Amino acid sequence: MNDRMDECIGALLKERRKELRYSMQDVADFMKTSKTTVHNWEKGISSMNISTIIKVCGFLRTDYIEMLEKAAKEYYVSE
Repeated sequence: MNDRMDECIGALLKERRKELRYSMQDVADFMKTSKTTVHNWEKGISSMNISTIIKVCGFLRTDYIEMLEKAAKEYYVSE
């Protein structure tokens, strides 16, 4: 994925995390990673592989296919 797509995915994950009132630390604990890594995902600084996206979406109780479709729409609208 490229940087802009990473930003779109990260922004959607952050939005969903906040809807559920989860902290970055909650996500980090579930994913067995650091809060900094979650921050980097949400800002589009670091890319997530598909298995990571699926796992994070499961934790956030959101369908990963729908989330990726939304990210793609935002990406292509912003191009």
